[in-house]
Amino acid sequence: MASTTARVRVVASAAVGALAERLGAHGAEATERLALALIDLPLSVVRRHQRGSGALPGYAESLVEDCAEALLATVPERR
Repeated sequence: MASTTARVRVVASAAVGALAERLGAHGAEATERLALALIDLPLSVVRRHQRGSGALPGYAESLVEDCAEALLATVPERR
């Protein structure tokens, strides 16, 4: 299990880095914002509800989308 988790992290990190490059984003902060918006935020919302009631509220997707949009709007771009 630990090696699978490590492999997933490596693949996810590479994918976020590639996306940052394609978007013209640069630097550790931009990559971190992308990872937060695309991986960490959605995962934490799902995880929290799984540990609680087990059901996502109907508005969960909308909340994640709003938060992700706000984070992505602040990703520094190359000029």
